[in-house]
Amino acid sequence: MTRKGSNEQDIQMDAQQIIDLVNYHHWATERVWQLASALSDAQYYQPHIYSVGGVHQQFVHMMKTDIWALTYVHRDATLPEINDGTFTERHAMRAVWHQVEAEEKRYWSNRSAHDPNMPVQFPLQGGTLELTLWHHLLCGMNHGVNHRAQILRLLADYGIQTDEQGYFFYRIDLANKETADKR
Repeated sequence: MTRKGSNEQDIQMDAQQIIDLVNYHHWATERVWQLASALSDAQYYQPHIYSVGGVHQQFVHMMKTDIWALTYVHRDATLPEINDGTFTERHAMRAVWHQVEAEEKRYWSNRSAHDPNMPVQFPLQGGTLELTLWHHLLCGMNHGVNHRAQILRLLADYGIQTDEQGYFFYRIDLANKETADKR
């Protein structure tokens, strides 16, 4: 049995819009990484009882999910398997995160390689769930927003001033950079 997502209607989304969402995800995550750099190691690695844990655990979980999501649609991606114990130093984790981002950008920028409405099937007990590629991407974007928000809350608890992470602010940042580049 194959179950489709709740909305059978195709959305007209092109490859450039997909790339824009992926770039937003990386922009927002990089901003959170920069804010988290103000934490001491004790704060960064401190466990937390909510959700998947503290700041380190949140970043590991986000990276694992990005790796899983990409390898699900891009079977020949060469990305590392990681877990909470993989990284004992932040700079090593950032280096791997940048590798994951580069692979995501490489895959998604190949516009002819994928159709936003192509089906992606996920095995479930008793069948499969079929989503379109853009639904799959939307799930990943929402996942990133959720965990970045959790990290921002932890950072605020440590007294770190956080900033805006929304797509609207990403577009403002892009517009400001375009204006600056024209000068």
